[in-house]
Amino acid sequence: MIEYLLAHSPLIINIFEFSAALVGTLAFYKTKNPLFKSVALFLWFTLFVEIIGKYTWYLDDYSFLSSLKGTVFQRNYWLFNFYGIFQVFFYVLIFYTVVNTKLSNLILKSIFVLYAIAISIILIVNNDDYFIKYINDNFYAGAFTILICVFVYFYEILQSDKILKFYNSFMFYCSLGLLIWWLIFPPLIVYYGYYQPIYPEFIELRNIILMSVNVFMYSCFIFGFIWHKEQ
Repeated sequence: MIEYLLAHSPLIINIFEFSAALVGTLAFYKTKNPLFKSVALFLWFTLFVEIIGKYTWYLDDYSFLSSLKGTVFQRNYWLFNFYGIFQVFFYVLIFYTVVNTKLSNLILKSIFVLYAIAISIILIVNNDDYFIKYINDNFYAGAFTILICVFVYFYEILQSDKILKFYNSFMFYCSLGLLIWWLIFPPLIVYYGYYQPIYPEFIELRNIILMSVNVFMYSCFIFGFIWHKEQ
């Protein structure tokens, strides 16, 4: 069973991404909640990036793709490096729209600016690596930024009467999914060098964790879309 799931883990993750995007879209048309629209559009974009990113699998099958061989686009690192940065900016803006206190707004504005500065420096320092590998510092800076946003959101809930009905909020489940994903996935990057054929146990463990955290996060999104009740 585990072997079957691992063999189809990319498809399983895509199915959960598609389900979350579809449920979010239906939830928006039902409630007209602008938050649902933004998140659903982002989920569709995520699915699009995941699908487009698989073009590297078909370089030998299609002539129009074979021309990419020998170029910086032969691998898809550029696409996912871009997506990794884009998603952090997106989530910071989403959290900014849902927090209410001046302190929370100030913290999120500051973290947005700090992340923008940090990512600019990282891209300048690693400009030669953008097309040839995942830039690990992107993940570390992104993880720090997202976790700050989640903690600010949770702290605001604890300090307000929202704590009485937190379980009715989509953002609570969204934040929970993001918290687990960004706590677990970035540390995997540290051991990326061990994900080689001579270390099959590391590859299997990585794939199990990657599939699990993605399924959990998108399940949180789906449940939040369905369970959300207007506060």
